[in-house]
Amino acid sequence: MKSFLDEKLTNRWFWSKSQTRHTEKLKEIKKHNAGRIDNSAPKTRRNNSTSKFLELEKKIEMNRNNIKLLSSLTDISSGKRATSTRLILNSIGTLPKPKSLNVQSRKKEAQRIITDNEAFARRLNNSQNLSMKKLDKEWHDNKKYIKNVSKAKFRKLPLITQRSRLDERKLSENNSVIRKRAQSLYGDTINKPIVKKNKIL
Repeated sequence: MKSFLDEKLTNRWFWSKSQTRHTEKLKEIKKHNAGRIDNSAPKTRRNNSTSKFLELEKKIEMNRNNIKLLSSLTDISSGKRATSTRLILNSIGTLPKPKSLNVQSRKKEAQRIITDNEAFARRLNNSQNLSMKKLDKEWHDNKKYIKNVSKAKFRKLPLITQRSRLDERKLSENNSVIRKRAQSLYGDTINKPIVKKNKIL
């Protein structure tokens, strides 16, 4: 009969042998399947450089168009009239050329810029210039109107004054009629002063 200690030792020996076999098998599997399994770190996503390039080009194009519009506005304010054909030709000269992808969308954008510039040039040609003389005249006229309105606030209205005068006349006429009637009834006693008699105690 085996004792308890002998059984424990045999179990421990068996467990250690099975562990060594297991580790050896894992090593063999790794050697055979090393080319199949990719344990390297995943690649990070690259920044889309083409979209940044297109955004920069759009900003540059917008700045160019803004400079051209500013120069046309300064010409108009100084008295020069910029023709629409000249503006269109200038805008065509600065059109974006196909350097990268999205050629069709870039063409549409260029066409839209041309139409916008043409419409803006028409509006500028049809608009009238501001004259300083006209503005000064309007300002003086407005000042006159303000003075007249402020004077009219403190002035009595003619209808109200006429009514008040008519009422005063009617009152005076009524008072005179009452006095005449009283004189005809009581005689001269009305005009005489009343003398108080002192009582002698």
